[in-house]
Amino acid sequence: MTFITQRGGPPPMGGLSQEAEIGELEALVSGVNQISQSTLLLKKKKEMHEVDDSLDFMKGEYKTRMEACDERQREFERRQSEMKEQVTKFEKFIQENDSKRQRAEVKLKQEKKFLHAKRLEFTKAQTDLDAAEQVRVHMHSAKTRSFFCSPSRTH
Repeated sequence: MTFITQRGGPPPMGGLSQEAEIGELEALVSGVNQISQSTLLLKKKKEMHEVDDSLDFMKGEYKTRMEACDERQREFERRQSEMKEQVTKFEKFIQENDSKRQRAEVKLKQEKKFLHAKRLEFTKAQTDLDAAEQVRVHMHSAKTRSFFCSPSRTH
């Protein structure tokens, strides 16, 4: 038996011609190519299976991350809703306080006006009282003088 790479040399021992031997070798080489192609196909299938497994793993991770993102989004929206409610309550509280403050200011102005009017009334009443007291004192002194100075009085 000779190798394809061998050139010339003694004739084959089995009595086969060189062409027959080449045909036999080509059949072997083609069989090796067949095995080689089958092996390559199996390797490619294995690689494809590994890529599919990797892709499935990545899809699982992506799904997990997306679920976590969705959960965070729902939590964010819930907190945002709570904050909006708190802002609404706070704005209502501020409006109520402003309303109470305005009512208190109006009441304070009314009470100051009322107090001023009462002070004026008191001052007028005090002035009237002082005047009446002066009239009384004046009348009392005139009465007393007329009592002591009257001619009808006998000692």
